[in-house]
Amino acid sequence: MKRVLAILLLSTISVICASGNADAQVTASDPKPAIGSTTSGIATTDTRAIVVGWSTKRGLLSKTIFNESGQKVGNVVDLIITRDNNTPYLIVGAGGFVGIGRHDVATPISTVQEQGQRLVWPGATRDNVKSMPHIMYAKNTALREEFIASAEAEIKKAQTLFVETQKKAAEATG
Repeated sequence: MKRVLAILLLSTISVICASGNADAQVTASDPKPAIGSTTSGIATTDTRAIVVGWSTKRGLLSKTIFNESGQKVGNVVDLIITRDNNTPYLIVGAGGFVGIGRHDVATPISTVQEQGQRLVWPGATRDNVKSMPHIMYAKNTALREEFIASAEAEIKKAQTLFVETQKKAAEATG
């Protein structure tokens, strides 16, 4: 998580610093934010990178996954991001009817490709997906809650650092 936040912070700072155009930078005093950015009370976010990404709710959840032959393999039922290396995994539900008898498996999101309006998992078949280990969710939520609290604290630190860095950059260019 720290690595992802650091990369996010550094890339945001580099976008701000690399833009020599003062109009491209958005500050709290600007009356109207620049196209492709959003200003909140604590930070400026470049939304151009976000809008081309996958929305979990709109672009992934419940979406059907096919193989390269066009056969249905399953549906995306969840997205999990691991604690240790921040790798995102799609949880794919195969078989079953209305969730009953469904076999949930995990695959790194990098194995699934977007081809037009379809999600394609090359090499996947219903049989080999059903032969993969079934994913069981942990019943104990204490570890998850601890992780969320830790992530929120890291985000708050990163936001504070970002605001301080943004002020320093503004002073250096001003």
